[in-house]
Amino acid sequence: MRMSKRQRLLFLFVVCASVAVIWVRVATALAQEKAEEKADRTEAVTLQYRVARDAVAPSRFVAVTDKGISAPLDIRWDLPTAEEKKKGEFDALIKKLEERQINGVEFECRGEWLMGGAMLRVTTVPQLTEKGKKRIAEHAR
Repeated sequence: MRMSKRQRLLFLFVVCASVAVIWVRVATALAQEKAEEKADRTEAVTLQYRVARDAVAPSRFVAVTDKGISAPLDIRWDLPTAEEKKKGEFDALIKKLEERQINGVEFECRGEWLMGGAMLRVTTVPQLTEKGKKRIAEHAR
């Protein structure tokens, strides 16, 4: 049985449309898997901000661990759009710490370590810890 030109075009259209639908579903599933993998690799991290006059890490963050503090970190922000307002408030707090020269204020956030611990992908806006609040209060006197 021989197909007419019109039937061949219709068949080709149906095949192409099916491949396109499958392609979109596969791409969506892969993107969801990657997002889940990223979420699974995040952990709670304690950061400490060092002001400009600090000899170790001027105007940078370091990580606080059981063993002490890390080298200065390269921070990559990967925040949800909903947290942009909180990020603005956080940036304003960092500016105040610099103005008042309050060194060593601690924050907690969630992040993923990249490049062997030299870089941190931060996924939540850092929040002051109790130690951080206490440090700021000490300098307010």
